[in-house]
Amino acid sequence: MAAVPVASFELTDAGANEATTQLAQSSQSLQDLTPEAQQERLIDWLTGEFSNLRYVFEFGPVGGYPPLLLKQQRVPLMDGEYGVLVEQSWLAAPERIYRRHLYRFRQPRFSDDIIQEVYVVPNNFAGSFISEDGFSAELDLMSGCSIRWQVKANEFEGYRDGNRCSFRNENNQVVSWTTHLRLNATNYNVADMAFTDDGEQVLGDIEGTGLVLNRIRFFQAEIGYLPAGAEAEDLSQWMVALPQRPLHDHEQRIPLMSGEDGLFLGHDIQLIGNLQEPETLLLRLYRQTEDEPFFAEEMEYQGDGKWRATSERLRIQLSVANSIAELLPH
Repeated sequence: MAAVPVASFELTDAGANEATTQLAQSSQSLQDLTPEAQQERLIDWLTGEFSNLRYVFEFGPVGGYPPLLLKQQRVPLMDGEYGVLVEQSWLAAPERIYRRHLYRFRQPRFSDDIIQEVYVVPNNFAGSFISEDGFSAELDLMSGCSIRWQVKANEFEGYRDGNRCSFRNENNQVVSWTTHLRLNATNYNVADMAFTDDGEQVLGDIEGTGLVLNRIRFFQAEIGYLPAGAEAEDLSQWMVALPQRPLHDHEQRIPLMSGEDGLFLGHDIQLIGNLQEPETLLLRLYRQTEDEPFFAEEMEYQGDGKWRATSERLRIQLSVANSIAELLPH
């Protein structure tokens, strides 16, 4: 197993309406829900796209690793049961998935905890998780490596026991894996520690600092750019601009390119979302050689996950994507 941070989770939150619903859910005590509703809420909060980019901007990378992207989606299994499919990549290379897991949930008869079983999904797996004989034989259950979730008032706390969870890595060394997790409506904290039998750490931060992941939203963008000297009233002089990489609300400056020839336009775009107010989206525009924005304003929310803004030389309309997968080349 490679020495990269494993984040045991999942993805696809979309627009302001979905985020508002989850925030409303968080105001109700989880302990007041039935066991069935608690498990449903756990799956709901695990579902979405998450990144630690905001934390990296503020505190620096954990364990020296670049920002992660977790894509976690609810998937049907059998008899009304749902699991969570997790695809993990680096945010800078979302199409290069290096880990896929399937989470399955159950509630022990004599316990209030929720057990999350973990299956390894081959990267080339394209079949059905379920067959007439049960789970696909291509899915490998990580025996002893389940997560035990406990229900608190406003969050879930999870634990993987390193005394029970062990495996052999690519060097045939026995590795023990411990994980502590906390999950609420907007944040997902994961602290992994894994050691070989001779004491070498192969997973997690050496100081035990966990990953702090927030929900991240990606956007379809329609951007009009007016070149210097062009007349704004002449629509034919406006050109199409494209973000260099998928546009998201985690404060990253992203260069704009010409939609015609792919040349950089000398401007960066930055979006800043608000976890507590999903309809609020701050737009900043920069000249690539400058540290301070030349334009900053709160975008006008038009409802149904859509925003717009206009500056002297840019006209921007955004709509939230269901997943980054919609923005990647196929």
